[in-house]
Amino acid sequence: MELILPTIFLIVTYWMGGLKPDLVAFLLTWLVILGYVLVSQGLGLALGAAIMDAKQASTVAAVTMLAFVLTGGYYVHKVPACMAWIKYISTTFYCYRLLTRIQYGDGRKSHTCWVAIMVVETGLIASFLKRM
Repeated sequence: MELILPTIFLIVTYWMGGLKPDLVAFLLTWLVILGYVLVSQGLGLALGAAIMDAKQASTVAAVTMLAFVLTGGYYVHKVPACMAWIKYISTTFYCYRLLTRIQYGDGRKSHTCWVAIMVVETGLIASFLKRM
């Protein structure tokens, strides 16, 4: 379900949102979204395993993800200097940059680079799922 629901959501909203009408761009967007979902889920599971109290784990996970989203660059552009370092450990920052490059990149040259990155990412995800 972790992969099916984002896939259905993306299929509907990608074409309704008027994003780049290119199959390669759609597939790259799909891979980035699925990677983001899996990484975020893994972070939540790791925090839940590290903090054995359910209330504390839920609070820490919510605050961590909120900090990642706020410093990722989409909602807030001018982050205070004391918090600027958080964006470099934020998965939201990198996914937002990837999605922006996919939609507004410089054409086929960037597609080749991002296809290679997605193939590596997909291989890492597949090897992780095999171990489970």
